[in-house]
Amino acid sequence: MRQFFKNNGLSIVLFTLFFFSLVGQYFTGYKEYNEENQQHRKPTVSHMEYFGEGHFIEAVFENWESEFLQMGMYVKLYQNSLSIALFTLFALSFIMHAVGGAKVYNQDQAEHGETEKVTTVQYIGTSRFWFESFQNWQSEFLSIGMMVVLSIFLRQKGSPESKPVDASYDDTGNS
Repeated sequence: MRQFFKNNGLSIVLFTLFFFSLVGQYFTGYKEYNEENQQHRKPTVSHMEYFGEGHFIEAVFENWESEFLQMGMYVKLYQNSLSIALFTLFALSFIMHAVGGAKVYNQDQAEHGETEKVTTVQYIGTSRFWFESFQNWQSEFLSIGMMVVLSIFLRQKGSPESKPVDASYDDTGNS
């Protein structure tokens, strides 16, 4: 068991942080959603019902969509199978973002007296959907671009790739 934790420690920590963040997002989103419903004199939902609400679905998958796009773009130069997996996860997240977003959009429209509902496919054609997507994508591209560029110049002290910051490649023999 000790060897398992030693070999998988980083993954365990990251997935634990992910789990607690998702749970935190769920409970704070649940509270915010029900508070907003009360302000609009609408019925509140139970914890189980909130899992199926567009408010939760859209928020989760809109974020995952941009993360998988970011990672898919970053690794595509290295391994095709990993890129295929990440772009598949991106596509699934994209669809779930659209499903959840259409639910929220229809709820918002109903609050404003609109009776006609949009389908998920129709929602993908709205500026609101693309605004949400581009809002996330631009930040992902910025962060991965900064990671790539800064990793050229800044390295972890003591790592095999490290060298004095001001040393040229010719001086160190490392490229």
